[in-house]
Amino acid sequence: MQTEEVEKETYTDLAKTLQNPSKVLSLDLSSQGITTFPPEIGQLLN
Repeated sequence: MQTEEVEKETYTDLAKTLQNPSKVLSLDLSSQGITTFPPEIGQLLN
């Protein structure tokens, strides 16, 4: 059984983050000007 290692990245765009949730190492939305967490963040596992 082979385990595929996924290279994790830092994302700054929520839409792209939601398209690739298994690749997310960290999410930096500081430049987006948001003041509350979008509900979609709940879809991320890490």
